[in-house]
Amino acid sequence: MKAGKGNKQDQKAGHISPPESPRLWASKISYPSILFSSHSRANQYLSNFYQAEFSIDGRRWRTAEHFYQASKFLDGEFQEKIRMAATALEAKKLGASRSHVLRADWEDYRLEVMRRGVLAKFKQNPHLKTQLIQTGECLLVEATPDEFWGIGRNGDGRNKLGAILMEVRAILNANRSGNEPLGFKMAEEPPRVADDFRANKVEDTVDQQIVPECKRCISYLSKQLFRGVAGEL
Repeated sequence: MKAGKGNKQDQKAGHISPPESPRLWASKISYPSILFSSHSRANQYLSNFYQAEFSIDGRRWRTAEHFYQASKFLDGEFQEKIRMAATALEAKKLGASRSHVLRADWEDYRLEVMRRGVLAKFKQNPHLKTQLIQTGECLLVEATPDEFWGIGRNGDGRNKLGAILMEVRAILNANRSGNEPLGFKMAEEPPRVADDFRANKVEDTVDQQIVPECKRCISYLSKQLFRGVAGEL
């Protein structure tokens, strides 16, 4: 594909490719899909590593990754150290440290944290909000080996980050107004899933309809990506 031009199939699917990005499609995937990762220029704005500042509870965050990693801990000083990390990668490395104790409820809390960070990122950056909405009804897929947040090495990962992005897209498309739906502080007990997410019933749709399609069709593309087909990205 020539720089700056998209084909009819991409435009129908609601996907506008960045000028410098190659076309991330595979003929064996029947459901229109958009892939992204922190290591690829293609659709990088969807990645948590993409620098797009936003504020939550009076604090400014450079990336969604900074917010996610800092939320693992109740130690205020260590949270601030992660918040001030120069890059998302540095924030991730600090978050992987076990020199500080993880909050005991982290496994239950982490999805709410990710939802809150991703929603704030796109609500507070209008140009990113527009780009996300322009993905239409495409399946958003984090093409990483992570079995929980991405599609995994064999294409059977849970793609939870992609699912959350699609939830946020549904909320933004619904033109909902008011305060952020996840209005809890990092040191508080995690609330239940916000009304906005429940009302849209997006996660149920993703789990029941899109995920099976993803698992069935994405395996081919996943294997190609990790064999180096995306080396040009």
